[in-house]
Amino acid sequence: MDHHDEPLPHPNFALPGFAALVELTMLAQQMDQDEAIVFLEQRWVQTGLGGIRPDQPEANDGELRRDGVARRRPGRDPSPERDALRGNPAQAAQPADPAPAAGLQPITFDPDVRIATTLTARPADYAIKRIEARKHVPLWYFTREGLREAARTVRQADENDTLAVTKAEEGQVTVRSAGSLAASKNAKLDHQLTYNEFMYAKNLFLTAIDNAKWGDDTIDSFNWFFHHLDNHPIREEGERGEKALLLYASRARTDWHDKLALRKAYNIATINEDLLAKIARELDSREVRMNLEQMDQARSNRFQPTDRGRQFTREARRRPSRSASPRFTPRGPRPVRRRSRSRERSPRRSHSHDNKRRRPFWNNKAAPVCPKCLGRHEDRPDRPVCNALSLWDNSGATYCTCDQQGRLLNKSGRVLCWDFQRPRGCSSQGHNHECSGCGDTNHGAQDCPRRQQPTSPSAK
Repeated sequence: MDHHDEPLPHPNFALPGFAALVELTMLAQQMDQDEAIVFLEQRWVQTGLGGIRPDQPEANDGELRRDGVARRRPGRDPSPERDALRGNPAQAAQPADPAPAAGLQPITFDPDVRIATTLTARPADYAIKRIEARKHVPLWYFTREGLREAARTVRQADENDTLAVTKAEEGQVTVRSAGSLAASKNAKLDHQLTYNEFMYAKNLFLTAIDNAKWGDDTIDSFNWFFHHLDNHPIREEGERGEKALLLYASRARTDWHDKLALRKAYNIATINEDLLAKIARELDSREVRMNLEQMDQARSNRFQPTDRGRQFTREARRRPSRSASPRFTPRGPRPVRRRSRSRERSPRRSHSHDNKRRRPFWNNKAAPVCPKCLGRHEDRPDRPVCNALSLWDNSGATYCTCDQQGRLLNKSGRVLCWDFQRPRGCSSQGHNHECSGCGDTNHGAQDCPRRQQPTSPSAK
């Protein structure tokens, strides 16, 4: 017999070696395991790869039945539909109905329902899978940036998408799209978002957990959680308060999912004020440390010689001294100026000398304003700040205080920029530019309306 006429051995798709192929067929055709095995066996027969070939329509029914019995898995009852398909070669050679073979149901819809006016944006498959698995997912996937990235990647065709095998349970695997398993490289943590992005993303997040059937109690808890954050009094402090709320929300959501895995979930809607205050102090300490590092860096750059200074120094070293020049003639000693021993002075000269020596204090430059009491310490100009608890005119208490390091602190405990209160000012964009006398951000202590005016109009 020619080797081309020999039938190919029929594979047993129930063996473990075909488990991945069976799983892929189950996912693509929406079948269970038994239906997927029958479907693969039918495709093997229909394509002519088995014992029945297009060039050999006459086949021994007994052999086909014996092959079918041999291919049955041990411990399982034979299916009547499978035996009928295997025992009738003519029926097996006919193309089967695609809908019953694939296990698909007819599409039904309500003819009176139309498309919604507002279409909900679809997040990335990675975020949806994480939510369905009750796992933590950053809110970045529900921002406008995350939705735009999801819209660019979700349009891929199914046949061009890469499949990956993942572990589902003990001893079981699942075939899924590789795009739904990988996190985005552009994803951000919750505290790295802006406050507006965070509040925009929480609406789609609540919709996603509602679709994933997290439960009414859990959805209400997260809804009140975002409501309490948005209406917390710390938001009145501006950017500092919003940063503290974002960092609190990021840590709270991560900890909630960690406790959920341990079956110790709690009511996330209750805000822990002690933890929030601790996070706010942590941000203040971080900002103070950054300001000190910037000051140290600026101080070190100030004393480092520049290239221009080095160039002038090298030129000065190469340049000969003036005393060594042949054109230079050293001068002799100056003649001693003899003055009259008479103690009498001209009236004009004496009057000019006395006015210069006994000039009143208001002709000098006025003392700077104290950043704390807004007064002018003309008797102590070398003292930059005093220890007063009230303003210079006793009209009220001071706006700022001083800590042990001598730094100026506002009523919220935030460190104020010292150079901003001095006459020269400060042009840095990273410092807290706030008036130490009234709290206004448009001017410093030297231009505060509550400051003490100079003693004379000529002193500015």
